[in-house]
Parts: sequence; C-alpha cells; structure tokens
Amino acid sequence: MRGRPVVVQTRLLESPKAQARLSESADIVLVDGLESLRAALPGADALVAIPPLKVEKATLELAVRLKVVATVASGSDHLAVSYLEERGIPVFTGLGKAPDAVSEYVHWAAVAVHRGFFRQALALHQGDLDWSARFRTPRSTELRGTTFGVVGLGHVGRSVATRMASLPGVRVIAHDPFVRPVDSGGIELVGLEELFQESTTVSLNVPLMDSTRGLVDARLLGALGPDGVLVNAARAGIVAEHHLLEALRSGDIKGAAIDVFDVEPASRDVVEGLASTGRIVLTPHLAGVSEQALEALCNFAVDSVLKEVC
Repeated sequence: MRGRPVVVQTRLLESPKAQARLSESADIVLVDGLESLRAALPGADALVAIPPLKVEKATLELAVRLKVVATVASGSDHLAVSYLEERGIPVFTGLGKAPDAVSEYVHWAAVAVHRGFFRQALALHQGDLDWSARFRTPRSTELRGTTFGVVGLGHVGRSVATRMASLPGVRVIAHDPFVRPVDSGGIELVGLEELFQESTTVSLNVPLMDSTRGLVDARLLGALGPDGVLVNAARAGIVAEHHLLEALRSGDIKGAAIDVFDVEPASRDVVEGLASTGRIVLTPHLAGVSEQALEALCNFAVDSVLKEVC
C-alpha cells in the first residue's frame, strides 16, 4: 500500500486554506534554510520552493525521489530549472496565474508618478508640505492623451495593455519580438526604440534572460525623455540600475516606479540613492501581492503537486 507523499517546503504557503489542503494529503517537511533543505530532500516526493532561498543543482541532486517542483513565484530564477528538465521533473510556477494584481499596480504606479501623489503624500506625512503651493505641483499630468508602451506581451503584459487601453484617450503600443501582429489582440506592435520614443509611460513586463538583461540602458531612457515615466514590476536586471539612477538625477526622465531590485531585500544605500532623486516610487516586490492573487497562486501550486504525487 502506497504511503502518503512527502512534500518539502521552504516556507509555508501564504494561503492557510491551500496549506491545509496540501497537509491533508501529504506529509509536510518545513525547512528553514539550505542545510535543513539538503537534509530533507532525499526523502522528498515533491518540493515547494518559495524565494528567496535558492535551490541549485548540487542541492537538487540529493532529491533522488523527487517527482515535481512548484513555486508560487512567477519566475524560477531561484531554481536550477535546466537540471530539473534534464531529469524530466516538471516545474510549476505562478507565471500568468494572477496577472491582474500586477496590471493594477502598473496603473496605480504610473498615475502616482505622473501626478506626484507619492511625493506630496510623503511631504504631508512628514509635515513638510507647503499647503498653499500644492496646486502648483510641477508637471502633474494625467494619462489621458498620452501613449502607454508595454514591453512584453505575455500574460501580465496583455493584462496591462488591456487595462490601459480601456482608459479614455490612452493609446497603447507594445514591443514583443515573439508576438506576430495577428496574435497581438489588436495592440499596435512597434520596435523597441520606437516604443520608448513614442511613449509617455513604459511598463516592463518581460522575464529576465540573457536577451533582456540590461535591455533598458541610457540610450532608451534618453529616448523616453523628460516627460516619460518607467514602471518596472518585472525583474531588476532588465534595467541598467546605474543608468536609471543617472537619468533620474539629471531629469532625463520624469520619474520611475520600481518594485524589484538586483538584491532583495534591497540595501539601505540602494533605496536611499534612488529615493534621493525625488522622482521615484519604490515598493518592496509586492506588485503581484493581493489576497486574490495569493489564493490563486497557492492553490495552483497545491493542485500541481497533488496531481503529480497522489
């Protein structure tokens, strides 16, 4: 008679209901770091690997019984995916399972930067607001009458494009070398440099790969121009961080909203350096975090694991 499968988790799921459902059907081994993970993997039928803990090939080689790996993250940067593929072990991520939370963030962030809401709110909280001058906030502009550029038309990029296209007076354009015009859903496709030249706001919605690392450099930021806003809720490495900092300091772009960092948690020096420009909204990698999104992601991870091991 087959016993209950063993599921090793690097963290508990954020959804108690989903965690309870997994615990009903499997024996859970919760680890608290790399050494305890390495000790637990030889007996694992499944691994739920949630960032920030990185699980590399040398560690996964210990998992001789492993049948499936799942994560609630949209990316798989923390996993040795190529090695798992070589072994024929399926890897399930949250990619595209809850795109609306991110597209809602992109909409909010673009408005917050263009209108200067965050800067004014901070001044109000700190008691530094010149109340009589609040109507003279420099360059507080609406999205209406502007062009919104979307880099990447995957699940999140399409959600962003659809949301922005529903706003009155907003033109949406996109760049994705893997999407044909006939498959764009009616979204106008343009070259990358043209997108930055034409757009007042650019949202990055591509994965971090060799072809996208450092994709947005000083040249593209210059093309975005002094009225332009960059929103990055994808991966930090897509933007050359030193070029972004210089563009913000010099006023080459109007501002930015950044939800992702090269090293997380972000260091105080990095945060203070970006914040000191007064042109940026910084959030701690939470664009995709909402109750609805977490429920969807956690339930998908549980469904994927149980399908493979039960």
